[in-house]
Amino acid sequence: MEISRAESYLASAEQAFDLASMPSFAAAARWRRGEIIRDPSLIESANAWMTSESIGNRSAFARSWRRGRS
Repeated sequence: MEISRAESYLASAEQAFDLASMPSFAAAARWRRGEIIRDPSLIESANAWMTSESIGNRSAFARSWRRGRS
């Protein structure tokens, strides 16, 4: 999948999860989007939220958004 399309899907997902009051999913989408487009500020934002919620393995939590995960 091309980067811009993946980034667009994740941005849409993040917004939808925010609107649905699902901040953990929004944070995971934000983290993955930051990884894909190499934007450390998105990862830092997601990391800050996950830290505030005492999520221990934040990168593993965000990896749950990988394509093909079983």
